[in-house]
Amino acid sequence: MDRNANVYPNLCFPELYILKNGYKEFFQEFATFCEPRGYIQMHHKDYREELHMIRRKVRLVAGQRRRKGLFQMANGH
Repeated sequence: MDRNANVYPNLCFPELYILKNGYKEFFQEFATFCEPRGYIQMHHKDYREELHMIRRKVRLVAGQRRRKGLFQMANGH
């Protein structure tokens, strides 16, 4: 989203990190580095519908990629 809204290298978030064992474990050990200073689990009841919406979008995109790949294979590309 940042790269869609801004032109590199003028990004709001120029660096991206992959956290080994995820954000939950990172937050437990290094909460002082996190903003905001609270942690809400992904499956929290207040965000259940948002999680379902995101998962539907992911499945839709994955299905489109699979169909595109099958189409390309069928055409020899």
